[in-house]
Amino acid sequence: MRRPAAPSIVTFGAVAGVIAVVLWQLHPSLLFSNTTITGGDTGAHVGLAGFLKSNLLPHGHVTGWDPGAYDGFPLNTFYFPLPDFLAAALGYIIPFNIAFKLMTILGSLTLPVAAWLFGRLSGLERPRPAVLAIATLPFLFDQSFTIYGGNLYSTMAGEYAFSLGLSFALVFLGLAVRGMKTGRYRALTAVVLAVCILCHLLTALFALAGALVIFVLAGPTRRRLWWMVSSIGGGLLLVSWWAVPFFLDQAYSTNMGWLNVSTYMQVLF
Repeated sequence: MRRPAAPSIVTFGAVAGVIAVVLWQLHPSLLFSNTTITGGDTGAHVGLAGFLKSNLLPHGHVTGWDPGAYDGFPLNTFYFPLPDFLAAALGYIIPFNIAFKLMTILGSLTLPVAAWLFGRLSGLERPRPAVLAIATLPFLFDQSFTIYGGNLYSTMAGEYAFSLGLSFALVFLGLAVRGMKTGRYRALTAVVLAVCILCHLLTALFALAGALVIFVLAGPTRRRLWWMVSSIGGGLLLVSWWAVPFFLDQAYSTNMGWLNVSTYMQVLF
């Protein structure tokens, strides 16, 4: 039996070490306690996933009418259904409260793996993929913002869907680099993009913008253009069952009153 080479062991240790540090800081004893999670917007999401588990999934539905607040609202029509679906589905196996907690941290725990995979798919030589994984640690523990998404502060405040979408966005970008080089992985790229969209629209926009940058830097050709169109088009078709109502029914959604950020350089650094 062939033994793992030293570089592989070091790489595994680097990625696993980041995951271990993040998990340790998230207090496993609390994660696996059968208590209701709260913090920021998170407490409001528990009921949504709970209703999905108890009322919608038994009838084969992921979206539907929740009669809870304000005489009811369309559940998962104007928000991203995949993270709560994962929590609801896992809730049939383990206590729902624990399932929901584990789902909220899934994006944070998979981010170093996604960063490493992005490096590998992009063709970076060792130890660069492992360095990318390690670089997610200061990002996850960044304290300069609390709600923009991606870091632990944002995730614990309710942006867990963004965190999971960010992991899939990095994998999508890695597949985009590899696919434009080889012409392969169209179907896999389409599936990963679809999952990214169903996690969070903003991370999907980040992924699509990154793919455009990759296309330009790689040197536009007809072959690469066709790879882009077929892969991204396939991903969009896979989520059309959710995305089409999402866009067509925007007139019925609530105006959140978002304000544009103008301190671009401050946020960047």
